[in-house]
Amino acid sequence: MSEEFQRFCVNAEMIVLLLFVLMAHTAYGDLSYSFPEEMKRSRYLLDEAHDADIGMNSVQSYTLQNNDQFVLNVLTRANGRKYGELLLNKELDREQQKEVTLILTAVDGGTPPRSGTVAIYITVLDANDNAPVFSQDIYKVSLPENSPVDTVLVTVSATDADEGQNGEVTYEFGHLSERLLEIFSLDSLSGQIKLTGPIDYEEESSIELPIQAKDGQGSASHCSVLIDIVDVNDNAPVIVAEEAAAPHEVADEAVAPLVVADEAAAPPEVPDEVAVVLDGGRPFRSGTASIHIHVLDANDNVPVFGQSVYEVRALENSARGTVLVKLNATDLDSGIYGEISYSFSHMPDKTRGVVEVNPVTGEVKVMGALDYEEASSHELDVQAKDGGGQSSHCKLIIDVIDVNDNAPVIAVKSTSATVPEDASPGTMVALLHVYDLDTGTSGWVTCEISDDVPFKLVSEVKNYFMLVIDGVLDREMCPLYNITVTAMDAGSPPLFSSKTVAITVIDINDNPPIFRHSDYSIKFVENQPRGTLVIKVTADDADEGQNARILYSLSEDAASHLSINAETGEIFTLRPFDYETSTHFHVQVMARDEGRPSFTSTCTVQIFIADQNDNAPVVLYPVQFDGYLAHDIVPRAAPAGYLVTKVVAIDADAGHNAWLSYRIVKATQPNLFSIGLHCGEIRTLRSFAEDEEIKQTLIVSVSDNGLESLSATATVNLMIEDGLPIIDELFAHGTDKSHGHSDLTLYLIMALAGMSSLFLVLIIAVVYMRLWAQSEHLSQMGNMNVLHATFNNLPSVPICLTSGAPLAILGPMKAYEVGPPTTPNIHCPKYWDTPF
Repeated sequence: MSEEFQRFCVNAEMIVLLLFVLMAHTAYGDLSYSFPEEMKRSRYLLDEAHDADIGMNSVQSYTLQNNDQFVLNVLTRANGRKYGELLLNKELDREQQKEVTLILTAVDGGTPPRSGTVAIYITVLDANDNAPVFSQDIYKVSLPENSPVDTVLVTVSATDADEGQNGEVTYEFGHLSERLLEIFSLDSLSGQIKLTGPIDYEEESSIELPIQAKDGQGSASHCSVLIDIVDVNDNAPVIVAEEAAAPHEVADEAVAPLVVADEAAAPPEVPDEVAVVLDGGRPFRSGTASIHIHVLDANDNVPVFGQSVYEVRALENSARGTVLVKLNATDLDSGIYGEISYSFSHMPDKTRGVVEVNPVTGEVKVMGALDYEEASSHELDVQAKDGGGQSSHCKLIIDVIDVNDNAPVIAVKSTSATVPEDASPGTMVALLHVYDLDTGTSGWVTCEISDDVPFKLVSEVKNYFMLVIDGVLDREMCPLYNITVTAMDAGSPPLFSSKTVAITVIDINDNPPIFRHSDYSIKFVENQPRGTLVIKVTADDADEGQNARILYSLSEDAASHLSINAETGEIFTLRPFDYETSTHFHVQVMARDEGRPSFTSTCTVQIFIADQNDNAPVVLYPVQFDGYLAHDIVPRAAPAGYLVTKVVAIDADAGHNAWLSYRIVKATQPNLFSIGLHCGEIRTLRSFAEDEEIKQTLIVSVSDNGLESLSATATVNLMIEDGLPIIDELFAHGTDKSHGHSDLTLYLIMALAGMSSLFLVLIIAVVYMRLWAQSEHLSQMGNMNVLHATFNNLPSVPICLTSGAPLAILGPMKAYEVGPPTTPNIHCPKYWDTPF
């Protein structure tokens, strides 16, 4: 069968397998199939993705994850349906990549577009494209002659990058003579060479053994083993006594020479020899002498390892200086011939710089990084050599134990940078490939995102995760999602890695304008000119762009007083305001965005007119009419501090502008009376003298508390009368509290009677004067029209004429407290007020 026909059959089988697996995926899920490596460029038809929708809402395109081996060709059938064709663009190499995972995505044409994915798992089948490779081209071994049978000379090692049967390596001798085949044996599986017969240095000093390694398909490679045979002392010395031609006479003794011959070296231990010499006389006489023989060591022993193969396990990333194993070889020789040095006879590139052997102690230490992911095992040939040059070898196998030293890797294969906020749940926004370079449980990876985002991870393909919408998106709450994807492996301790996927949410007009306050309240000073800014209202629209542009307008009932800037929301006056005319305005403002459709909202603006100090105080008592002045009577026996009368005044303004202060600006007799700064109470400063004038006139100035203070004056006429009783409650604001309740009650009754009489007289006088002088004093009454033209509309005023006895001038009484507290030296009881 020709090679082209075989390749055709293989391609046909792969196409049938691919179609079958794709059709099976439509019902059951992901694809898994195999491709032989080194396959040439080929194309494979993919089955269509199923979509229940029709028209533009059906499948419109396919995409294939970027890779180095395959490309996707999207084609259109006569009925308009889309299908895909998978093209093998580059040969596969199992030694570089054992498995290829492809993500095929089908996207429909709906709004928003929906997609589905399928994973294609391609296992690359091995082809016998690699021959075995020996760790050394030449193995050198020193072997003493007469070594015992089954002595291990060396273990050769070859590896094959292929797998399965293609990677199974067997060993055999190359061309050898029958004599050498009887002396040496080779284990076909392990590569161990043993001595199986005698070997004699005197016959042959070196031997070369050709070795061949084959894989399961017959690919082979070769190496040589050079054996240096070391001579040992395997021949005993021969002693020959030669007959003397004539005896030598030395001190009457006959000496016979001794000849000692040794074909090789002397044995390790030779006992002392005793020489006996006999003379020829009668009787015989003899003499003895001791011969001491010192046997010098010859290098007749090779180092011998305790094990032919050392196998150790080491954790990857072991610390520098960690001792992996201590090799031990012994040599029976002494001196320099017994001193052993250790070395690696061959160092593979992957092991170079990773381990080293101490030449004296034989300790093998870690000197670099042991990385399981780079090499899971290291096989080394170790040589032990004595001082005479003889050596032997053993094999050191280091199995690297994988530890969890690699964090998971997160690769973003595709992502949608923007998504509309009305996108439906289930829409895929990103595709992630998550994997771990470690093996076993350390390579198991779980992936998660935080719970506070409207997204979730869905895994339909091994090691692939789709990031999909899992809730309602609201750009106004979160316009940008930086989603942190965290991957954790199952190692101990587990390792983590994270990657941030940025998703921008696109705005739609789904929010009305919202005023920052549903009710605005502002105090606005009266008498401001037209066009003065009253307040600026602001509405915010959580949308953006055109959807967030806002226009403002006022309700129709405010059009005569106010105007508004439609773009800024600034409200201006159309005329000055008067606190005494109107103290409050209620305005409605509407905000409308320019989205489609548009949204509106309203707010209420409460404008409270703030008072200006534009009204002077008005004196109510003593009544100030032209031609009439009330007189207050004072007992001549009144002591110092006696309450004489009280000046009562009001101010049409409000707040601080209405706080009044009283001062005596002129008096008939100075230093006789004082007035309370804030309450207007007139008291005596001292007792009256006998020669005091009976009629006393005081000019009192009443000033308000405005920034630009306004004032009025009042004239108080006082008459000093003899014989009037003194009521204790009217003076001495610091009376002794030791007085009993009976005295206090009496004082209160007397004060009440006096004040009632005084009030009655005052009311009659006021009514009479109003009727009498109504026409004459119309102008004066106009000053009081500020208070709405009638005394009945005047604001409440504080009245206090007697200490401890607050009484109303007119009308019912109600509690009312105005102004700052009274001075500590003047007694001003709690205010009581009444409307006129």
